[in-house]
Amino acid sequence: MAQDLFVPGEEVADISDQLRGHGITTNDTHLVSSLCGISSQLHKLTFMTSFKTWYQPRVGDIVIGRIVSIEGRKWKVDVGAPQHGRLMISSVNLPGGELRRRDQTDELNMRSFFIEGDVLSAEVQQTNQDGSFTLHTRSERYGKLEHGYFARTESYLVKRANRHIHTLDNGVGLIIGVNGRCWISGPRPMAAGQGESTKDMADAVLSVDRLRGVARTARAIEELTAERKFVTLESITARLADM
Repeated sequence: MAQDLFVPGEEVADISDQLRGHGITTNDTHLVSSLCGISSQLHKLTFMTSFKTWYQPRVGDIVIGRIVSIEGRKWKVDVGAPQHGRLMISSVNLPGGELRRRDQTDELNMRSFFIEGDVLSAEVQQTNQDGSFTLHTRSERYGKLEHGYFARTESYLVKRANRHIHTLDNGVGLIIGVNGRCWISGPRPMAAGQGESTKDMADAVLSVDRLRGVARTARAIEELTAERKFVTLESITARLADM
């Protein structure tokens, strides 16, 4: 069963085909949703996930988070889960992609990698039964995010897919985090001041155009979220085409 949106009282599935799980009641013939949320199926068990819920990390998820503290050899990262994620110094990409063991000098210079308030993209490396989880940025695809816009949707509106990092037709970069946080990026705008070359001024115009693209993309995500529609590359592209 594909994930679909339901409201209380709406019929979800035929009672003869499925078992009743969390958020499901029954009538004579059907399983019925008892809350606003999305339906999911595990084998023959059908259950509902509420609209208002914490993000539940899974290994391999691409997420966007914010550094909240530095403790010992790790950073604590808020990704919208019940607990903060842990990013160990051994799990970050060294400058230039250098491959070596992290030493005491790296520990003393942890603030040269990330500081409190930094936004970053990462991948969930490991999850534990107590709800704790670890992250890693050991890839050039991940790391600190700058010169962009931090947008929020709900984690239940993001479908896990093969790709979560995209470049839109308008040149805007887009990361759709499985945790419901998105990063929309474009190049830093250049000021077209007196004495600059024609090329510099053309670059400035291009940057302004892309910044407009960033704003339009953020608006598309906000509208999809308000309408409780899935936030995917396809839905964002379609919404941009309608603007």
